[in-house]
Amino acid sequence: MMLAEKGSHVKVNKMSSHEVCIADLDRHASLNKCLLELLETASVNYLLSFDVDYAVVPWSGGKDSTATLIPSLKALGKKVVPVFADTGLEFKETLKYVDDLACQLGISPIKLKAPIKEAIEFGRELPTIRNRWCMHLKVKATQEYIRQLSKTGKVLMIVGDREAESPSRLKRLATIEHEDHVEVAPIKLWSAMHVQLYLTYNKVPLNPMYDYGFFRVGCYICLALRSWETSLILGDDRLKYVKANPLFKVFAKEREVSI
Repeated sequence: MMLAEKGSHVKVNKMSSHEVCIADLDRHASLNKCLLELLETASVNYLLSFDVDYAVVPWSGGKDSTATLIPSLKALGKKVVPVFADTGLEFKETLKYVDDLACQLGISPIKLKAPIKEAIEFGRELPTIRNRWCMHLKVKATQEYIRQLSKTGKVLMIVGDREAESPSRLKRLATIEHEDHVEVAPIKLWSAMHVQLYLTYNKVPLNPMYDYGFFRVGCYICLALRSWETSLILGDDRLKYVKANPLFKVFAKEREVSI
């Protein structure tokens, strides 16, 4: 589409089918092998610079936390403690993905309870932009687990934050010292493409929710759900279990979406 002055004619050209190219991830991962290994080496060396007893990796089943988990395991091995905070509102595909990949990687994630579903069922309003109480419950579950671990050793929390995600994460330091642990972001400088190619290079499958068309992985009543993601839930038979869920119906009503 050509840019034009306000009020002038804009010509839109429709692309023909032969102009659409589907990328071969395996091929591109192979072509970028040197870069991916360089990124991994930098992340591994960064993690190895910390003397810790436990390395907690909050793992949502999304691409960034999964890409963070891989170099963490390579650097710190059995010190790594993956933690999955279950809100009760996860997509079934995500729960299965976490279990299947844990089996593939030979790890046993700690499953923490973040009682968001129960809170809503007992009458609490849905989270809003101004009141993201859901995040507080999710973070609280992980922080409490870290607090208990810190009583018996030094704890490193390894997060999947990336600068390119948002202005706030751009400003966030790669290393942050807390009272009972140190927080680090080993993939802070990676792009989304780096993440996807790195997982492909390591033969780690993506969460199927991405193949469904979702931009991110989270709860099915998440504030960050795009309008097209809500449409995917409504139109994809594979997700009809979500569409039939009473809490999703409340969520859809608040968004003025017809089911």
